[in-house]
Amino acid sequence: MTATDFTIDQTNITVYNSNTGKETITVNGKTVSEKYSLFGTRHEFSLEEDNYEVLTSFVFWKTIGVKIQLRKNGQLIDEHVEGESTIHMVVGIFIMVLIMQLILWVF
Repeated sequence: MTATDFTIDQTNITVYNSNTGKETITVNGKTVSEKYSLFGTRHEFSLEEDNYEVLTSFVFWKTIGVKIQLRKNGQLIDEHVEGESTIHMVVGIFIMVLIMQLILWVF
């Protein structure tokens, strides 16, 4: 499981990504959103009068990982990319190839 922290004023927003695809968003330790995602999703919640979004997406460029964006009232506040090591990248590529073969076999 990975965790990414954003601090806005005195508010701590944490994004947890599990190996099973479960994403959990907490604000000052309180869970405000939970979803399962393989390739990314959007979490929405409000704090006081502001609307927040946490957008996650799968990245496959220099590393295999997750890009996490924090938006406040539609404006990008911060962005992090959480990647895996080279060995995890090789394993990830192998798994992606197996998934593609399975998809092609089914269809």
